[in-house]
Amino acid sequence: STEVLTKEGFKVMVYCNDDPLMCKRLESSGASAIMPLAAPIGSGLGIQNKTNIKILRHQTKVPLIIDAGIGQASDAVEAMEMGCDAVLINTAIAKAKRPFLMADAMKYAVESGRKSYLSGRIAPNLQGSPSTTKKGLILFRRIFFLFFFGGVFKFLYSSSKTFHKLGNFSSTKQKEHNKRNNKNLNRTNSKYHTIDFLQM
Repeated sequence: STEVLTKEGFKVMVYCNDDPLMCKRLESSGASAIMPLAAPIGSGLGIQNKTNIKILRHQTKVPLIIDAGIGQASDAVEAMEMGCDAVLINTAIAKAKRPFLMADAMKYAVESGRKSYLSGRIAPNLQGSPSTTKKGLILFRRIFFLFFFGGVFKFLYSSSKTFHKLGNFSSTKQKEHNKRNNKNLNRTNSKYHTIDFLQM
């Protein structure tokens, strides 16, 4: 049927299962898009056979669209990150408790998944490998310690000057206080001397 419809001028977007051999035959027959299901239609189970979808992405030259089984936004992200060109969603949005919010989530999921795929993820590795370069690290440390200890020295120097000023201010005040005490004492002594003289 795909061959007949294609010859008659139709653009056939085939809804099918995820069998790589059958999808390849459909593409060879003139299908303009391959639309495999990720899970039974309306089930919302998400992508059940990721390996087959990856094979389809590798071998298919026409648009690859996941047509059924999407249940939540993370399923859409996963499909797009695997290289699918689009996802066809109905039940996941129509039967959600808040359809408009789910539709918005699906929109951002598709966009982020596609960008993630196009950006090219890092190769999986069983061993950790830090990506931060050590080039210039020694110079950075020297500069850091220079600024750090310079700031500490400046703080201590300014603090010592402040304490010195406070000390001078306190000693000046103490001297003035002692002078006033001495004057009062002299006045008191002279008063007593005058009283003693009169009594004599």
